[in-house]
Amino acid sequence: MTVASLSRLLFGGVAFGIGAMGCGPGVTADEPLWDPDAVPTYRIQFDEPGWESRLEENFDPLECEDRVYERATVVFENPATGKVETWADVGVRYRGHNAYEESKLERRGFKLSFDAFSPNRSFHGVDKINLLGTEGDYTLLRERLALGLMNDAGVESPRVTHARLYVDGKFMGLFPNSEEPDDEAFLDAHFGEHDGSYYKIKGYCGGRAALQYMTDNPLDYVPTYAPKVDTDEADVVADLMPMLSCASVDTDEELAACLPDHIDVDAWLREIAVDMVLPDVDGMASAGQNFLLYRPPEGRFVVVPWDKDLSLTLTNHLPEDAGIFTLKPAWLESSQPVLVNRMRQLYRQQFCDTVLDVADRYDPAVLSPRIDALEEQLLPYVKQDPFLDWQTWQWIIDDLHETIRLRHDQVVLEATACAG
Repeated sequence: MTVASLSRLLFGGVAFGIGAMGCGPGVTADEPLWDPDAVPTYRIQFDEPGWESRLEENFDPLECEDRVYERATVVFENPATGKVETWADVGVRYRGHNAYEESKLERRGFKLSFDAFSPNRSFHGVDKINLLGTEGDYTLLRERLALGLMNDAGVESPRVTHARLYVDGKFMGLFPNSEEPDDEAFLDAHFGEHDGSYYKIKGYCGGRAALQYMTDNPLDYVPTYAPKVDTDEADVVADLMPMLSCASVDTDEELAACLPDHIDVDAWLREIAVDMVLPDVDGMASAGQNFLLYRPPEGRFVVVPWDKDLSLTLTNHLPEDAGIFTLKPAWLESSQPVLVNRMRQLYRQQFCDTVLDVADRYDPAVLSPRIDALEEQLLPYVKQDPFLDWQTWQWIIDDLHETIRLRHDQVVLEATACAG
Protein backbone atom coordinates (compact mmCIF):
# COMPACT_ATOMS: atom_id res chain seq x y z
CA MET A 1 0.00 0.00 0.00
CA THR A 2 1.39 3.40 -0.96
CA VAL A 3 1.53 6.29 1.46
CA ALA A 4 -1.13 8.08 -0.61
CA SER A 5 -3.40 5.04 -0.44
CA LEU A 6 -2.92 4.83 3.31
CA SER A 7 -3.75 8.53 3.63
CA ARG A 8 -6.96 8.06 1.67
CA LEU A 9 -7.85 5.04 3.80
CA LEU A 10 -7.29 6.92 7.05
CA PHE A 11 -8.78 10.24 6.04
CA GLY A 12 -11.25 9.26 3.36
CA GLY A 13 -9.48 11.30 0.68
CA VAL A 14 -10.98 14.51 2.03
CA ALA A 15 -9.45 17.58 3.58
CA PHE A 16 -8.37 17.20 7.17
CA GLY A 17 -7.47 19.65 9.89
CA ILE A 18 -4.41 20.61 11.83
CA GLY A 19 -4.43 17.55 14.08
CA ALA A 20 -3.96 15.21 11.11
CA MET A 21 -1.05 17.06 9.54
CA GLY A 22 2.21 15.20 9.07
CA CYS A 23 3.90 15.96 12.36
CA GLY A 24 6.16 12.94 12.49
CA PRO A 25 6.31 10.09 14.99
CA GLY A 26 4.61 9.79 18.32
CA VAL A 27 2.49 12.95 18.21
CA THR A 28 -0.21 12.95 20.87
CA ALA A 29 -2.03 15.72 22.66
CA ASP A 30 0.02 15.14 25.83
CA GLU A 31 3.26 15.97 24.00
CA PRO A 32 3.42 19.73 24.46
CA LEU A 33 6.12 20.45 21.88
CA TRP A 34 4.51 18.72 18.92
CA ASP A 35 0.77 18.84 19.64
CA PRO A 36 -0.47 20.51 16.43
CA ASP A 37 -3.46 22.04 18.20
CA ALA A 38 -1.41 23.82 20.88
CA VAL A 39 0.58 27.07 20.84
CA PRO A 40 2.85 26.96 23.91
CA THR A 41 4.72 29.93 25.38
CA TYR A 42 8.46 30.26 26.08
CA ARG A 43 9.84 33.04 28.31
CA ILE A 44 13.60 33.57 28.06
CA GLN A 45 15.35 35.54 30.80
CA PHE A 46 19.06 36.02 30.11
CA ASP A 47 21.37 35.73 33.11
CA GLU A 48 23.61 38.65 32.18
CA PRO A 49 22.82 42.03 30.57
CA GLY A 50 24.42 42.90 27.26
CA TRP A 51 23.53 39.55 25.68
CA GLU A 52 22.32 41.16 22.44
CA SER A 53 25.66 42.81 21.66
CA ARG A 54 27.59 39.65 22.56
CA LEU A 55 25.43 37.45 20.35
CA GLU A 56 25.71 39.99 17.55
CA GLU A 57 29.50 40.11 17.83
CA ASN A 58 29.69 36.32 17.64
CA PHE A 59 27.19 35.98 14.78
CA ASP A 60 28.76 34.90 11.49
CA PRO A 61 26.12 34.23 8.80
CA LEU A 62 28.38 31.64 7.17
CA GLU A 63 29.31 29.78 10.35
CA CYS A 64 26.43 27.96 12.03
CA GLU A 65 28.07 25.37 14.29
CA ASP A 66 30.38 27.30 16.62
CA ARG A 67 28.24 30.25 17.65
CA VAL A 68 28.44 31.13 21.33
CA TYR A 69 25.53 30.37 23.66
CA GLU A 70 24.38 32.81 26.32
CA ARG A 71 23.18 31.35 29.62
CA ALA A 72 19.50 31.92 30.37
CA THR A 73 16.50 30.68 32.31
CA VAL A 74 13.59 29.45 30.21
CA VAL A 75 10.06 29.37 31.58
CA PHE A 76 7.84 27.01 29.59
CA GLU A 77 4.06 27.24 29.89
CA ASN A 78 3.07 23.65 29.22
CA PRO A 79 -0.26 23.53 27.35
CA ALA A 80 -0.72 19.82 28.06
CA THR A 81 -0.53 20.08 31.86
CA GLY A 82 -1.30 23.76 32.44
CA LYS A 83 1.83 23.94 34.59
CA VAL A 84 4.65 26.46 34.40
CA GLU A 85 8.09 24.84 34.14
CA THR A 86 11.33 26.65 34.95
CA TRP A 87 14.53 25.46 33.26
CA ALA A 88 17.75 27.10 34.45
CA ASP A 89 21.12 27.11 32.65
CA VAL A 90 19.73 26.91 29.12
CA GLY A 91 21.98 27.94 26.23
CA VAL A 92 20.42 30.50 23.88
CA ARG A 93 21.86 31.93 20.68
CA TYR A 94 20.79 33.38 17.37
CA ARG A 95 20.20 30.99 14.48
CA GLY A 96 19.99 31.43 10.71
CA HIS A 97 22.21 33.25 8.25
CA ASN A 98 20.31 36.02 6.49
CA ALA A 99 21.46 39.65 6.44
CA TYR A 100 18.67 40.95 8.62
CA GLU A 101 19.55 44.60 8.25
CA GLU A 102 18.60 44.54 4.56
CA SER A 103 14.88 43.92 5.01
CA LYS A 104 12.14 44.87 7.42
CA LEU A 105 10.65 41.43 6.72
CA GLU A 106 13.46 39.65 8.56
CA ARG A 107 13.37 38.68 12.22
CA ARG A 108 16.07 36.69 13.98
CA GLY A 109 15.40 33.21 15.23
CA PHE A 110 16.73 31.57 18.40
CA LYS A 111 18.21 28.18 19.17
CA LEU A 112 17.57 26.88 22.69
CA SER A 113 20.00 24.22 23.93
CA PHE A 114 18.93 22.50 27.12
CA ASP A 115 22.16 20.51 27.32
CA ALA A 116 24.67 23.27 26.47
CA PHE A 117 25.43 23.91 30.17
CA SER A 118 23.75 20.78 31.60
CA PRO A 119 25.11 17.76 29.69
CA ASN A 120 22.69 14.91 28.92
CA ARG A 121 19.66 16.93 29.99
CA SER A 122 16.49 16.44 27.95
CA PHE A 123 13.55 18.80 27.47
CA HIS A 124 10.40 16.83 26.69
CA GLY A 125 12.38 14.34 24.64
CA VAL A 126 14.69 16.78 22.84
CA ASP A 127 18.04 18.42 23.55
CA LYS A 128 17.47 21.55 21.46
CA ILE A 129 14.65 23.39 19.76
CA ASN A 130 14.66 26.05 17.07
CA LEU A 131 12.42 29.10 17.23
CA LEU A 132 12.62 30.15 13.60
CA GLY A 133 12.88 33.72 12.39
CA THR A 134 11.23 34.82 9.18
CA GLU A 135 14.27 34.47 6.85
CA GLY A 136 12.15 35.28 3.79
CA ASP A 137 8.98 33.54 4.99
CA TYR A 138 6.60 36.19 6.29
CA THR A 139 3.81 33.58 6.40
CA LEU A 140 5.69 31.61 9.11
CA LEU A 141 3.98 28.55 7.60
CA ARG A 142 6.28 27.21 4.89
CA GLU A 143 8.56 25.21 7.20
CA ARG A 144 5.61 23.57 8.93
CA LEU A 145 3.73 22.81 5.73
CA ALA A 146 6.73 21.54 3.76
CA LEU A 147 8.17 19.30 6.46
CA GLY A 148 4.64 18.15 7.27
CA LEU A 149 4.30 17.01 3.67
CA MET A 150 7.66 15.25 3.92
CA ASN A 151 6.47 13.34 6.97
CA ASP A 152 3.14 12.61 5.27
CA ALA A 153 5.05 11.11 2.36
CA GLY A 154 7.09 8.86 4.63
CA VAL A 155 10.30 10.95 4.65
CA GLU A 156 11.46 11.29 8.26
CA SER A 157 11.73 15.02 8.91
CA PRO A 158 11.84 17.48 11.82
CA ARG A 159 8.51 18.16 13.48
CA VAL A 160 7.27 21.77 13.41
CA THR A 161 4.55 23.54 15.35
CA HIS A 162 4.26 27.16 16.56
CA ALA A 163 4.99 28.91 19.84
CA ARG A 164 4.89 32.36 21.42
CA LEU A 165 8.13 33.88 22.68
CA TYR A 166 9.00 36.45 25.35
CA VAL A 167 12.58 37.65 25.88
CA ASP A 168 13.45 39.52 29.09
CA GLY A 169 9.75 40.18 29.59
CA LYS A 170 9.19 41.59 26.08
CA PHE A 171 6.77 39.80 23.76
CA MET A 172 8.71 38.90 20.62
CA GLY A 173 5.83 37.33 18.72
CA LEU A 174 4.87 34.05 17.08
CA PHE A 175 7.61 31.66 15.93
CA PRO A 176 7.67 28.28 14.16
CA ASN A 177 8.93 25.77 16.72
CA SER A 178 11.15 23.23 14.93
CA GLU A 179 12.77 20.00 16.06
CA GLU A 180 16.59 19.84 15.94
CA PRO A 181 17.47 17.28 13.24
CA ASP A 182 21.14 16.50 13.87
CA ASP A 183 21.30 14.89 17.31
CA GLU A 184 20.61 11.61 19.07
CA ALA A 185 17.16 12.67 20.24
CA PHE A 186 15.97 13.12 16.64
CA LEU A 187 17.29 9.74 15.53
CA ASP A 188 15.77 7.99 18.55
CA ALA A 189 12.38 9.59 17.93
CA HIS A 190 12.27 8.93 14.20
CA PHE A 191 14.31 5.75 13.72
CA GLY A 192 14.20 4.12 17.16
CA GLU A 193 18.00 4.20 17.46
CA HIS A 194 20.95 6.53 17.06
CA ASP A 195 23.73 4.15 16.12
CA GLY A 196 25.01 4.01 12.59
CA SER A 197 26.37 6.95 10.59
CA TYR A 198 24.97 10.45 10.33
CA TYR A 199 26.23 13.26 8.07
CA LYS A 200 24.97 16.84 7.80
CA ILE A 201 25.23 18.82 4.57
CA LYS A 202 25.05 22.40 5.75
CA GLY A 203 24.90 24.41 2.54
CA TYR A 204 25.47 28.06 3.41
CA CYS A 205 27.40 27.08 6.50
CA GLY A 206 29.59 24.39 5.00
CA GLY A 207 29.16 23.67 1.31
CA ARG A 208 26.82 22.02 -1.17
CA ALA A 209 27.05 18.32 -1.89
CA ALA A 210 27.41 16.98 -5.45
CA LEU A 211 26.92 13.44 -4.08
CA GLN A 212 29.96 12.28 -6.03
CA TYR A 213 33.26 10.64 -5.10
CA MET A 214 35.94 13.22 -4.33
CA THR A 215 39.30 11.78 -3.23
CA ASP A 216 40.79 8.84 -1.36
CA ASN A 217 41.29 11.02 1.73
CA PRO A 218 38.34 10.77 4.17
CA LEU A 219 39.21 14.17 5.67
CA ASP A 220 38.38 15.83 2.35
CA TYR A 221 34.71 14.90 2.85
CA VAL A 222 34.30 16.32 6.35
CA PRO A 223 33.86 20.02 5.42
CA THR A 224 30.84 19.14 3.28
CA TYR A 225 29.56 15.95 4.92
CA ALA A 226 29.90 16.95 8.58
CA PRO A 227 29.86 13.85 10.85
CA LYS A 228 27.22 13.91 13.60
CA VAL A 229 26.27 11.73 16.59
CA ASP A 230 29.57 9.87 17.14
CA THR A 231 30.17 9.38 13.41
CA ASP A 232 33.90 9.51 12.69
CA GLU A 233 36.59 9.12 10.03
CA ALA A 234 36.28 5.33 10.11
CA ASP A 235 32.60 5.61 9.20
CA VAL A 236 33.43 7.92 6.30
CA VAL A 237 35.72 5.21 4.94
CA ALA A 238 33.33 2.37 5.70
CA ASP A 239 30.06 3.72 4.27
CA LEU A 240 30.08 7.28 2.87
CA MET A 241 33.00 6.89 0.48
CA PRO A 242 31.77 3.53 -0.91
CA MET A 243 28.30 5.01 -1.50
CA LEU A 244 29.72 8.03 -3.31
CA SER A 245 32.07 5.78 -5.27
CA CYS A 246 29.07 3.81 -6.49
CA ALA A 247 27.29 7.07 -7.35
CA SER A 248 30.26 7.96 -9.59
CA VAL A 249 30.47 4.85 -11.75
CA ASP A 250 30.55 5.40 -15.50
CA THR A 251 27.49 3.58 -16.81
CA ASP A 252 23.83 3.36 -15.80
CA GLU A 253 24.14 -0.43 -15.75
CA GLU A 254 26.87 -0.20 -13.13
CA LEU A 255 24.86 2.34 -11.14
CA ALA A 256 21.71 0.19 -11.17
CA ALA A 257 23.75 -2.77 -9.95
CA CYS A 258 25.48 -1.09 -7.00
CA LEU A 259 23.18 1.71 -5.84
CA PRO A 260 20.52 -0.42 -4.03
CA ASP A 261 23.32 -1.83 -1.84
CA HIS A 262 24.05 1.64 -0.48
CA ILE A 263 20.84 3.69 -0.46
CA ASP A 264 17.11 3.11 -0.07
CA VAL A 265 16.22 3.97 -3.67
CA ASP A 266 12.46 4.23 -3.05
CA ALA A 267 12.98 6.58 -0.08
CA TRP A 268 15.40 8.78 -2.03
CA LEU A 269 13.03 9.05 -5.00
CA ARG A 270 10.23 10.04 -2.64
CA GLU A 271 12.33 12.79 -1.02
CA ILE A 272 13.37 14.07 -4.44
CA ALA A 273 9.73 14.02 -5.58
CA VAL A 274 8.57 16.11 -2.60
CA ASP A 275 11.38 18.62 -3.22
CA MET A 276 10.19 18.96 -6.82
CA VAL A 277 6.49 19.17 -6.05
CA LEU A 278 6.76 21.78 -3.29
CA PRO A 279 8.96 23.26 -4.98
CA ASP A 280 12.07 23.72 -2.83
CA VAL A 281 15.06 25.25 -4.60
CA ASP A 282 17.05 25.19 -1.35
CA GLY A 283 16.92 21.46 -0.69
CA MET A 284 18.85 18.32 -1.48
CA ALA A 285 17.47 17.67 -4.96
CA SER A 286 17.91 21.19 -6.33
CA ALA A 287 20.70 22.96 -4.45
CA GLY A 288 22.50 20.03 -2.84
CA GLN A 289 22.13 21.40 0.69
CA ASN A 290 19.99 21.43 3.84
CA PHE A 291 19.80 17.68 4.35
CA LEU A 292 21.38 14.88 6.35
CA LEU A 293 22.29 11.32 5.40
CA TYR A 294 21.56 8.56 7.92
CA ARG A 295 22.65 4.96 7.59
CA PRO A 296 21.30 2.66 10.33
CA PRO A 297 23.69 -0.06 11.56
CA GLU A 298 22.12 -2.74 9.39
CA GLY A 299 20.52 -0.51 6.78
CA ARG A 300 21.11 1.77 3.82
CA PHE A 301 21.39 5.54 3.55
CA VAL A 302 18.20 7.60 3.72
CA VAL A 303 17.76 11.37 3.38
CA VAL A 304 16.62 13.59 6.27
CA PRO A 305 15.57 17.05 4.99
CA TRP A 306 15.51 20.26 7.02
CA ASP A 307 15.24 24.05 6.53
CA LYS A 308 12.29 24.42 4.12
CA ASP A 309 11.53 28.11 4.64
CA LEU A 310 12.12 28.89 0.93
CA SER A 311 9.73 26.22 -0.31
CA LEU A 312 6.15 26.71 -1.55
CA THR A 313 7.10 29.71 -3.64
CA LEU A 314 7.55 30.26 -7.38
CA THR A 315 9.82 33.31 -7.09
CA ASN A 316 13.18 31.62 -6.49
CA HIS A 317 13.66 29.96 -9.88
CA LEU A 318 13.39 30.87 -13.56
CA PRO A 319 10.51 29.33 -15.58
CA GLU A 320 12.93 27.26 -17.65
CA ASP A 321 14.45 25.86 -14.46
CA ALA A 322 11.16 24.86 -12.82
CA GLY A 323 10.57 21.34 -14.13
CA ILE A 324 10.64 18.16 -12.05
CA PHE A 325 13.90 17.25 -13.83
CA THR A 326 15.40 20.75 -13.92
CA LEU A 327 14.38 22.66 -10.78
CA LYS A 328 17.24 24.79 -9.48
CA PRO A 329 17.72 28.16 -7.77
CA ALA A 330 17.86 31.23 -9.98
CA TRP A 331 21.06 32.27 -8.21
CA LEU A 332 23.06 29.12 -9.15
CA GLU A 333 24.14 28.13 -12.64
CA SER A 334 24.22 24.41 -11.97
CA SER A 335 23.31 23.01 -8.61
CA GLN A 336 21.57 19.66 -8.68
CA PRO A 337 23.69 16.87 -7.21
CA VAL A 338 24.92 14.57 -9.96
CA LEU A 339 23.45 11.50 -8.24
CA VAL A 340 19.99 13.11 -8.14
CA ASN A 341 20.08 13.77 -11.87
CA ARG A 342 21.27 10.24 -12.63
CA MET A 343 18.59 8.68 -10.42
CA ARG A 344 15.80 10.65 -12.07
CA GLN A 345 16.86 9.28 -15.45
CA LEU A 346 17.72 5.75 -14.35
CA TYR A 347 14.41 5.35 -12.49
CA ARG A 348 12.48 7.78 -14.71
CA GLN A 349 9.09 6.06 -14.72
CA GLN A 350 9.19 5.26 -11.00
CA PHE A 351 10.17 8.85 -10.26
CA CYS A 352 7.29 10.27 -12.29
CA ASP A 353 4.85 7.86 -10.65
CA THR A 354 6.17 8.98 -7.25
CA VAL A 355 5.72 12.64 -8.17
CA LEU A 356 2.06 11.98 -9.00
CA ASP A 357 1.62 10.07 -5.74
CA VAL A 358 3.09 12.99 -3.77
CA ALA A 359 1.00 15.46 -5.78
CA ASP A 360 -2.14 13.71 -4.50
CA ARG A 361 -1.54 15.14 -1.03
CA TYR A 362 -0.33 18.44 -2.50
CA ASP A 363 -3.64 18.94 -4.29
CA PRO A 364 -5.15 22.32 -3.35
CA ALA A 365 -8.32 20.49 -2.29
CA VAL A 366 -6.22 18.83 0.45
CA LEU A 367 -3.57 21.40 1.29
CA SER A 368 -5.59 24.63 1.21
CA PRO A 369 -7.90 23.50 4.04
CA ARG A 370 -4.80 22.76 6.12
CA ILE A 371 -3.60 26.30 5.54
CA ASP A 372 -7.04 27.70 6.36
CA ALA A 373 -7.05 25.76 9.63
CA LEU A 374 -3.59 27.03 10.55
CA GLU A 375 -4.55 30.58 9.63
CA GLU A 376 -7.59 30.39 11.90
CA GLN A 377 -5.55 28.90 14.74
CA LEU A 378 -2.70 31.41 14.54
CA LEU A 379 -4.49 34.64 13.60
CA PRO A 380 -5.19 35.71 17.22
CA TYR A 381 -1.46 35.41 18.00
CA VAL A 382 -0.43 37.17 14.78
CA LYS A 383 -2.67 40.12 15.70
CA GLN A 384 -0.67 40.46 18.93
CA ASP A 385 2.71 40.06 17.18
CA PRO A 386 4.80 43.29 17.32
CA PHE A 387 6.65 42.32 14.14
CA LEU A 388 3.85 41.08 11.87
CA ASP A 389 1.08 43.09 10.27
CA TRP A 390 -1.83 40.71 10.39
CA GLN A 391 -3.53 42.02 7.25
CA THR A 392 -0.32 41.73 5.23
CA TRP A 393 0.15 38.26 6.72
CA GLN A 394 -3.28 37.20 5.47
CA TRP A 395 -2.65 38.72 2.05
CA ILE A 396 0.59 36.75 1.66
CA ILE A 397 -1.19 33.57 2.74
CA ASP A 398 -3.78 34.20 0.01
CA ASP A 399 -0.89 34.30 -2.44
CA LEU A 400 0.38 31.02 -0.98
CA HIS A 401 -2.89 29.33 -1.97
CA GLU A 402 -2.43 30.50 -5.56
CA THR A 403 1.19 29.33 -5.62
CA ILE A 404 0.11 25.87 -4.53
CA ARG A 405 -2.54 25.68 -7.23
CA LEU A 406 -0.16 26.76 -9.99
CA ARG A 407 2.64 24.43 -8.89
CA HIS A 408 0.28 21.48 -8.55
CA ASP A 409 -1.00 21.97 -12.10
CA GLN A 410 2.58 22.22 -13.41
CA VAL A 411 3.93 19.06 -11.83
CA VAL A 412 0.86 16.93 -12.56
CA LEU A 413 1.01 17.88 -16.24
CA GLU A 414 4.73 17.10 -16.50
CA ALA A 415 4.67 13.90 -14.42
CA THR A 416 1.63 12.52 -16.24
CA ALA A 417 3.54 12.74 -19.52
CA CYS A 418 6.33 10.46 -18.25
CA ALA A 419 4.56 8.26 -15.70
CA GLY A 420 3.82 4.60 -16.34
